[in-house]
Amino acid sequence: MANKEFTLPHYFRKDFLRKLISLVFALLVWISVKNKIGIEQMLLGEIPVNFELPGDLIMSNESQSVRIKVRTSEKRLASLSPHDFRINIPVREQQYSEDEPLNIIVKATDVTAPYGVQVVGVEQARVIVHLDRIISKKVKVHPHFTGGQEGYATGKVTLIPAVITITGPRAILAEKERVNTEPIPLDHMTASFEFEPKISINNNIISTSDITVLAKVEILRSLDTVSFNSIPVRILSTPEVSQNFDIKLESEYVNVQISGSKSDVELVKYDQVKAYIDVSTLKGVGTYSVNIDSSVIDSPVAISNVAPMQIKVTLNKKK
Repeated sequence: MANKEFTLPHYFRKDFLRKLISLVFALLVWISVKNKIGIEQMLLGEIPVNFELPGDLIMSNESQSVRIKVRTSEKRLASLSPHDFRINIPVREQQYSEDEPLNIIVKATDVTAPYGVQVVGVEQARVIVHLDRIISKKVKVHPHFTGGQEGYATGKVTLIPAVITITGPRAILAEKERVNTEPIPLDHMTASFEFEPKISINNNIISTSDITVLAKVEILRSLDTVSFNSIPVRILSTPEVSQNFDIKLESEYVNVQISGSKSDVELVKYDQVKAYIDVSTLKGVGTYSVNIDSSVIDSPVAISNVAPMQIKVTLNKKK
């Protein structure tokens, strides 16, 4: 018995090309609708919020992030991660206030999502941004000496340049009247000398164009020392730290010993001796050991000892 050849029914063969094109379009529409309908679910992980700031503004608090709810197909959802999304929010100059933080509501339309994924909601959408203006300020350079030779003292100290320009957030620079050099060693120094120390900033958000200075140090015989007890410790902070945390010092006073030529030491008064700590870089609740910085205003004498050299600082969340 001869095999019969398979042939399409007349219904399918009539206008076959048109029917095939219609079928392809129907499949495409079905796929598109299926992806748009999809399912809704909170995305695991948080999306960082990037703020596009004018050139002279800086964000002084930690970066902010939010969680989002998305709608997409079940298969697409399984492959998504927070890295697939971007949130960029421009901040205008007019929104900046020196005294008030900026409150921003992150909307679903602020989120850039991959193709085929719709952002339908933002959780904890309100974010608070502390802004500060970047300014430049001229400050004095103060020499920081370490060590010493018994029977010798520093005399006249000339720094070139004696005044430099630093750049940073207004809140931090408001309390900054001087910067120290990195340590200038005095061990075994029995004669005048020159040294090129770097500027010591101790804060990665403050910058200066002057990296080093030339220090011309006069060494004199006959070292005289004087101790100043119970010097109050000043706190250098930022609005974010001050507004959000109670700052408690283990000790609010330190003892400072100065050294220099007898004539210079005798001229130093109690209120010229300053001690302070910088808590602007501390992050979060906790207890930290912070170095004490000390200086003598308008005097060439050196700080030979500070006791204690460190104190414990505790940050507690304000209620």
